[in-house]
Amino acid sequence: MTDLNSMLPTGSGWLLESATAINESGQIAGSGKHNGLLHAFRLTRVTAMNVTAVSAADYKGVTLAPEGIVSAFGTDLATTTQAAIATPLPLELAGTQVTLRDSSGADHAAPLFFVSPFQINFQLPSDTPTGTATVTIINGDRTISVGSIQIASVSPGIFTADSSGQGAPAGLLLRIKANQQQSYEPLARFDPAQKKYVPAPVIRQAGDQLFLVFFGTGMRNAPESDGNQTNGVAESVQASIGSLNAPVLFAGAAPGFAGLDQINLQLPAEVTTGSNYSVILKVSDGKGHLSSTNAVTIAIQ
Repeated sequence: MTDLNSMLPTGSGWLLESATAINESGQIAGSGKHNGLLHAFRLTRVTAMNVTAVSAADYKGVTLAPEGIVSAFGTDLATTTQAAIATPLPLELAGTQVTLRDSSGADHAAPLFFVSPFQINFQLPSDTPTGTATVTIINGDRTISVGSIQIASVSPGIFTADSSGQGAPAGLLLRIKANQQQSYEPLARFDPAQKKYVPAPVIRQAGDQLFLVFFGTGMRNAPESDGNQTNGVAESVQASIGSLNAPVLFAGAAPGFAGLDQINLQLPAEVTTGSNYSVILKVSDGKGHLSSTNAVTIAIQ
């Protein structure tokens, strides 16, 4: 015997209590409660569209972390395009809602950054437990799209300038001169000849201290174990620039931005000029497993 409630999309608000009839088209009639109020229902089986949800930073895999920024791809995900204009993020945009059903069967409404017919960006709810989860998207016309994801405590990615997950990072260079004067420089520039973003040159000058500021997602839930909350979860993050290790000074939530993480690195003096370098972060989950980010590229001159 099938529980009809298992056929309902997540977040529907219905609790079906009894079925009394079925017609030749296979529609089932009965009664139940919608948002706590008793109603009659007629249940029609529909085929859900497929949706693929990945990290918005690097588009790698389907393993995601709570509070991370997620991109979902499909068709008919929304009836129009709309973006959130303030925080806290809304749970509905243009009539579209995203719900996660976690490994325990509990439903979680996802905050929305942006919706469009082919892509939705949302934040994974903070209270989503690890394990397999089902993503259900219902647009304003009640079209349903469904996909499956894996939830882990950390699933790090770094944002890039062209939003591809590759190449120059969407980040900054902090330069501190010998007189303590500070300035910020972009780590990417648009090359008109190549018609794409490329790494902006980081120019070394005598006496300057150089720091790299990256932005990512899926890292903030790494263990904070050193008792120093001012550096976030830096002790759980390893950074490599080429073959060299780089000190991680801060890793954690970027102030004022939902789901966005910030990582501050010190550029080692041993990194030589005249070359491009790949930068990769590895983030510990506190259980002996390290998850790597996508590689981004910086240029040192």
